[in-house]
Amino acid sequence: MIINRSKFDILFSFVFLFSFVYYLFLNISQPDKGSVALTTLVFTFAIGIIFLIYRIISSKKISIKYSGLIIGLWFTYFLLKIIYDLGVNHIHDQMTSTSGGVLLFYLLGVVFATILDTILKYKYRKRNSLLTYLYILLYILIGIFIVSISLKFSEISVVSYSGTLNYIPEYEGLYQRPADFLAISFVILSLLLIIILEDKKKSFVLFNIFIYIFLIILGIYSLQLLNSNKIVPLLLIQLLLMIIVFNRNIFNNLNILLTKRRHVKIKILLFNKTIIKKTLKYFTVSIVLIAMFLILSSLADYDLLKFRVFSIMDSEQGGSLINRFKTYKFFYDQFNYSPIFGTLEIKDIIGGKNTHSFVLEILVNTGVIGFLLIFSYMGSIVIEQINKKYEQKDILVLKKDFFSFIYLWVVFVLACFSVGINWPPIWFMFGLVSPPFKLK
Repeated sequence: MIINRSKFDILFSFVFLFSFVYYLFLNISQPDKGSVALTTLVFTFAIGIIFLIYRIISSKKISIKYSGLIIGLWFTYFLLKIIYDLGVNHIHDQMTSTSGGVLLFYLLGVVFATILDTILKYKYRKRNSLLTYLYILLYILIGIFIVSISLKFSEISVVSYSGTLNYIPEYEGLYQRPADFLAISFVILSLLLIIILEDKKKSFVLFNIFIYIFLIILGIYSLQLLNSNKIVPLLLIQLLLMIIVFNRNIFNNLNILLTKRRHVKIKILLFNKTIIKKTLKYFTVSIVLIAMFLILSSLADYDLLKFRVFSIMDSEQGGSLINRFKTYKFFYDQFNYSPIFGTLEIKDIIGGKNTHSFVLEILVNTGVIGFLLIFSYMGSIVIEQINKKYEQKDILVLKKDFFSFIYLWVVFVLACFSVGINWPPIWFMFGLVSPPFKLK
C-alpha cells in the first residue's frame, strides 16, 4: 500500500511539474499563442486539484492555519466586491484569468508547495527506491526547461536591432506575461535545484550553479529584449539567495541555531573565513559570466545602452520610474471616494490612472477592510514562520523555507512600487510560502 501511494505521489508530482513548466514556457516563448497555453493550463490545474484533494483525503490530520482563514476571508470579500462593483461576468477576469487571476495563481502556488512537501517526505525515506526515479524525472524536467529557454533566447537574440527600445516588436504590449512567468519559472527551477543538489558531490553542485548563473544572465538579457525591467531585480535576488543557500556553512550554523542545540553568534554564522571564501567564489563566477556576456554583446554590435534598464530615470520613457511615481498623485482622490470599502471601477467613476502599487491599489479597490485583511494575512505568515520548529534533520526544509520566505518579501517590496493587485508572481508566492492548511 505504501509503495502504491509512493508511485501515485511521484507520478502526479512529475506530471504537474512538467505540464506547469511547459505552460509557463509557452507563455514566455509564444505570448500570442493563447489557445495552446490555455489548454495546457486547464490540464495542469486539473492535475493539481486532483492531487491536492487526494493529499487532503489521505492525510492522517489536517489543520487550517490562521493565515488560511484570513486569506479565505479576503478572497470572499474580494469576490463580493467583484459581484457588487463589476457584476458576475467579471469574476473570471479578476479571480481565475491567466492574465492576473488572483485565486488561480494562489492555488497554483498551494499545489506546488504541497508537491514540494511530498518530495521532501520521500527525500527522508532513504530506503525508498522510488526516490531515485523521481530525481531522474526532475533532472529531465529541468533539462527540458534549460534547453527550451536557451533555444528561445538564442532565437530572439539574433533579431536585428530596430533603433527603438523594443528589441522584439511583435511582443510590444505582450511583454508583461512572459516576464512575469519567467520569474515564476525561475522560482520553480531554484527550489527544485535546492532539493536535487542536496548531499551531491561538490563538483556536481558547482556545475549546476554555473548553469544556473548562466540562465539568470540569459533571463535578464531576454527581459531587456522584451522591454521589461521589473523582473530583473527579482532574478538578481534569486541568484543571491541561491549563493547563500548553497553555502553549507551558513545553513549548518543556522540549523544549529534554530534547533537550539547550542548558541551560535551571528558573527560566526555569517562572517567566518570559509563562508566568505565560498561566497566570493560564486560571485567571481557570476562576474566572469557577465563579462563574457558583455563581450559577446559587443561583438554582436548590440548597443546595450539602449536597453530599457538604462532609461529607468528618463521621464521621456513611458515606463520609467519617475513616471510611476507621478501616478501616485491620483491615489488620494481615488481612495477618498470610498475609503472603507473601496471600489473596483474607480477609473470609470473619477478617472485617473492606476497607481501601479500593490498596496495603494489594495486600498483603492478594496478599501481599509481589504487592506487590513491582506496585511493581517502577511503578518500571520511572519508569525507562523517565526514559530515554526525545525529538527536537526530538517536542513533541506530550512533551505526551502529560507529561499521562499525571503523571496516573498522581495516580491512584495517590488510590488509596492511597480504593479497592481492582480500581479501573478505575488499571488503564486503567497500560495507557495503559506498554504491554507497543514497536512500530516
